[in-house]
Amino acid sequence: MLSKLIRSLEEGLQSGEFKPHKFFDRLIEYSSSDRIAFCKWVVDKISFEDHSTVVKLAFTHLALLRHLPSYETFLSFESRWTNTYHNQYQFLKALFENGKNGADCNCAVYHNGRFNTPPYQEDLEIIEEKHLDDVDFGITHLVYVRCIGCGKKWEVGLDYIYHYPHSHWSPLRET
Repeated sequence: MLSKLIRSLEEGLQSGEFKPHKFFDRLIEYSSSDRIAFCKWVVDKISFEDHSTVVKLAFTHLALLRHLPSYETFLSFESRWTNTYHNQYQFLKALFENGKNGADCNCAVYHNGRFNTPPYQEDLEIIEEKHLDDVDFGITHLVYVRCIGCGKKWEVGLDYIYHYPHSHWSPLRET
């Protein structure tokens, strides 16, 4: 399985038409161990300078999968990463540290407003979605999710008025 993923990535990178986000989105179809092995290979073998998006996506999967042995390697990328998209680095660092501190889930990181985390994470179950049609500004979409790890329910308001969506997390009160 690992060799198939590596070959597919290498062919995609050589083609010049590679879409890294689509490629990494499909990794969810593989087992955690296969994803970790592949992402470790990417981090070790793919040039950050030539393919920074690919390496960043690999670290994203490693952080979400709580692969703590990758944390030190991740930290070594800070000087190169912060010159591109610093908030993404801080978000992944928070995920790694959350796992390192023994948290059962990523809720503490997700609801932290400075990361603007969308509710569409693989460790969250979508309960319900609502579109708010009568809004002139602010929250235009509500997504209700449940954390698979701890069971906590959240209401995530999405504001699409800005040039990228803003996420606002609130614990959902049981009625």
